[in-house]
Amino acid sequence: MHRSRLRSTLESGARLEKTGGGIPHPGGKLSDIICRHELDGRRNYINPKIIRMAGSMALVIMNSTPLEYPGGEEGRLYQDKIDEVIATGQRVEFELTWNSYESPACTLINLVPERDSHGRIVSVLAIGRDITLLKRFRQDLERSRTQLRELVAHRERTREAERKHIAREVHDELGQQLTALNMEIQSMRIRYEKCTPQLQAQLDRIHTQLHHTIAYARNLVSRLRPSALDMGFIAALEWLVEDFKQRNPGCECRLILDGSDLCLTEEVAIAVFRIVQESLTNIIKHAHATQVHLMLHELETHVLLGIRDNGSGFDTKGHYKESFGLVGIKERAIMIGGELQLFSAPGRGTYIELHIPGTHIETKEDE
Repeated sequence: MHRSRLRSTLESGARLEKTGGGIPHPGGKLSDIICRHELDGRRNYINPKIIRMAGSMALVIMNSTPLEYPGGEEGRLYQDKIDEVIATGQRVEFELTWNSYESPACTLINLVPERDSHGRIVSVLAIGRDITLLKRFRQDLERSRTQLRELVAHRERTREAERKHIAREVHDELGQQLTALNMEIQSMRIRYEKCTPQLQAQLDRIHTQLHHTIAYARNLVSRLRPSALDMGFIAALEWLVEDFKQRNPGCECRLILDGSDLCLTEEVAIAVFRIVQESLTNIIKHAHATQVHLMLHELETHVLLGIRDNGSGFDTKGHYKESFGLVGIKERAIMIGGELQLFSAPGRGTYIELHIPGTHIETKEDE
């Protein structure tokens, strides 16, 4: 009896799918799996696709409810969605993951209420599409993105370590050598004070060039690894603001602090420092701003850092994706588990907001 009913279902289903009669296909394709559920969830129709896929199991699937097949948590979810469609009269879409013979499979299912001539729901049509490969591709892509970010984070940590090492080498070795040369030149100027004016002029030029070299070396050390970072996160921000003012005297820059004793873990402090540094560099290069405000607020669950300028602004839909500087800022935020938001529009300035998880805050005991 079951086999004859299944054969009848297969033949009628094939006719219906060819003609489209009696079975609506909202967004459906011939490769989709289609079945109809009565109000209690029991299937009274399965299309040939299901029968071909299920083989002998088609006898089990036909005339069963989701609670009976596939059963378990998947069946309960499926039945709950059918009940939701009947209760609301609205179409429902959901993903159902289940264990196939080979490996876990995922199906995207659309449930559509079917009504009689009086508008009453009499059945629910289920249209399913296998998205297992799509899910796997997405998982592989997400896994690749995670690995890439881990690689970028490792590279950044390595670069920071190299910067720190080079800065110390320049400060200790080159700095000592330049200081010794400066003292030697000063001694020569005193020793040969009464010599020819030409020799004095030459010593003055050497002293001036050496002074510029010392200043350049100090500036290089600050760029590689600002000493303010060793004095604390807030001191580092204050150094950045002062450095910005010196490089861009036509722009007012203010630092507004709420939590002047805030301490972050070293890795996070360096990442946030670089985010602020890159943001200020972008303002100098592109924004043509006259006012910049840096705001730091320590909240209950996180630290909020805001950078606002009144510059030219830009279209975030296009420029944001093309700017390596902004991409680098976003990646650094992800590295520390932060959330970065950027708001900008042509002629309306730019606002960058960074949420730093409170787990990165160090207490006095930690220090």
